[in-house]
Amino acid sequence: MVLAPTARRMRTHHVVGTPLGRPRKSTVPHPLPSATRPGPPRKPPGTPRDWSTIDRNLVNRGDVTLWIDPAVFGAPRGGTRGRPYHPAVIELVCLLAASFRLPLRQAEGFTRGLLRLGGIYAPVPDHTTLCRRRKEIGFRPPPQREGPLVIAIDSTGITLCSPGEWTRHKYGDQRRAKYVKLHCGVNVTTGELTCAIVTPSEGKGSGDKSQGPVLIEAARLLGPLAGVYGDGAYDARDCYRATADAGGRFYCPLPDNARYGGHPTRDLNLAQIGRIGPTKWNERIGYGDRAHIEGAFSALKRTTGYRSAARSLPGAIAEELIRVNLYNRWRAQELADVG
Repeated sequence: MVLAPTARRMRTHHVVGTPLGRPRKSTVPHPLPSATRPGPPRKPPGTPRDWSTIDRNLVNRGDVTLWIDPAVFGAPRGGTRGRPYHPAVIELVCLLAASFRLPLRQAEGFTRGLLRLGGIYAPVPDHTTLCRRRKEIGFRPPPQREGPLVIAIDSTGITLCSPGEWTRHKYGDQRRAKYVKLHCGVNVTTGELTCAIVTPSEGKGSGDKSQGPVLIEAARLLGPLAGVYGDGAYDARDCYRATADAGGRFYCPLPDNARYGGHPTRDLNLAQIGRIGPTKWNERIGYGDRAHIEGAFSALKRTTGYRSAARSLPGAIAEELIRVNLYNRWRAQELADVG
């Protein structure tokens, strides 16, 4: 058969159980609600960026101006054993170490020098105390913002301190490099990381489907959720259910052989994709905003490091959560300067 010059090949989104070449019958009642972008309106495409402000904010990330209360260094921590360091002192040294990529020993000396320049002659926690007590800091969520909350969730790998490629090649060590997974959710409007969890790279509870509902439950504490974006790894019933319980709608790409009957929200997404096509559906819901989480991971790694200096899993978890807290502090300062 010879095709006409104007004929084009079209790729359809087929659903298992529906014969090809026939109109698909949806089990979702019609009329379907229109697929619209959740949350507040975004800037129109082509809006110029304020590069002078962006450049100034990046420069300010290296500013070491500190406002220190001398009474904090003499405040007791509680208990009778060990040197009484206030939790704010431990967090200060750990934030400086994360900001300038310093090992704990160098961070101890760096902090002592800064305090002397400010006229504060107080004891600074040593590296063993920092290594032990930094696990108490944990993740600090950003403050609540006005308006509906729209987040994008994803995960990335952080390599632990391990033998390098040259060592493994020379001595024939074929073991994979150790790493941990950082699961985060980013506010697509402000760029702040609203939730963060660090898990081992393998094992039960380390997959995206397992941690997706946990991230959504943590993000709903900051305000009502309008929508959640995720990639295909989060196409699970628990993610749809957690988002619906928070009052929002979950969006993620669906496979070509997707079936109905998983969750009402998923069935609605599947019906809309079959009606208008996956490309147009992505445009209408603003699925491009999911790129904010990739940008946040890139900025976090480029500014605080691509690998963890810790050799143990608890140390890597504590170090990565401190880095996330530092990134949120930078973003909060930039938002305050803009707004």
